[in-house]
Amino acid sequence: MSGSEGRFAEVLAGVTASLGQAHSIDALAERAAMSRRNFTRHFRQATGTSFKQWLLNQRLAHAQGLLEKSAASIDVVAQEAGFGTALSLRQHFRAHLQTSPSAYRKLFRQQLGPVGES
Repeated sequence: MSGSEGRFAEVLAGVTASLGQAHSIDALAERAAMSRRNFTRHFRQATGTSFKQWLLNQRLAHAQGLLEKSAASIDVVAQEAGFGTALSLRQHFRAHLQTSPSAYRKLFRQQLGPVGES
């Protein structure tokens, strides 16, 4: 792995570990020691998508995990997953998963059944 590939991987790992924070392409490109244009090109080659779409997908997956595994309020899930507000989380959930965060949590728990059942 070249130095730039290693830095790029470190930047992606850092973003994944801090989904609740704001991330700009310019700041990430600087951390990867790349130009904005080179970073976006490298990003698309590595992931097959744009940074914006990748980040949204990561945040949605993180929100799904939080809804499945915690009793945190929708407001808290929205903050921790990087959506900022419950309204933003609900809008993205509905647009991409065709359901609301509350309905997703309820459906997941119904499918899971009581703990200890086979």
